[in-house]
Amino acid sequence: MQPRVGTEVGEEATEGSGGHASNRLTVALRTAVRRSVGDAAFGPDGRLHDWRRALMPTYTTNGFVLPDGLDHARLRRAEGGSAVALNSFLPWLPRSQLLCLCSLKGFHELRLHARCPAGMRGTPPRLDLIAWRKAEVVAVTAKGTDYLKAPDSKRARSARIEAAAVFAPWLLQLDRLRDEPGVFRHVDLHALVKLAIGVGSTFPQHKATLLYLFWEGDDGATHDVCRRHRQELEALCEAVTESGVRLHFLSFAELWQGWLDEVKDAWLRDAVKALRRRYGLAAAPSNAPPS
Repeated sequence: MQPRVGTEVGEEATEGSGGHASNRLTVALRTAVRRSVGDAAFGPDGRLHDWRRALMPTYTTNGFVLPDGLDHARLRRAEGGSAVALNSFLPWLPRSQLLCLCSLKGFHELRLHARCPAGMRGTPPRLDLIAWRKAEVVAVTAKGTDYLKAPDSKRARSARIEAAAVFAPWLLQLDRLRDEPGVFRHVDLHALVKLAIGVGSTFPQHKATLLYLFWEGDDGATHDVCRRHRQELEALCEAVTESGVRLHFLSFAELWQGWLDEVKDAWLRDAVKALRRRYGLAAAPSNAPPS
């Protein structure tokens, strides 16, 4: 039996930067999605009346059969990462052998909105996609613009995480966050640690990768907040390289372009074109005055 290590988990908010850019990017995405879906589909709270309106029209017509187990509550946020991920991965369900994730291909099964128990109290964390083959597994977690928001208050809740020593690099980052509260301003480290432990515990015999997907405007690289987000992810990827679950990250735009580079079929070109039309927009310049 492997030795176990532990650390305290706290949900601690720190003051973010780039608030005006964050707001502009969030509003830009919500506006674009609302324009694509139609105002009448949304309630006063900004969520969809019917989660199915989050789907691309092609998935609600022509007899397309949706998989079971979809998280309808999360999908009512039409601009949320789960909705973007679902629309991105649905056309791959009958073509899993062609899908390329983290330089891997030939997946024999794809499962959307799957839970991986992490051995902790509470609801097991949910992944937007799990793709596996004989010796490897890629688990996907997706963000819309959640990571851009600067927290408006500090809240602390702590619980003890006990995990096999193979997850020590992840837990060490939680220790670092406790000592340096500002080290992760945009990456939700607590959630990622739980996901990594859940994936590694569920697939102990597989080489596991946690793929973190996120939306950013077409000119996201010009925004300080987006650059900071990427820098935090780069540092975290390096820190957990030797753990039982590695971390990889891509923007949705990078994911889609990578697919086009790998697969030249017309169905994929059409799917990516539709995704870009709904979610791909050039956001306002970072030096523009706030609206």
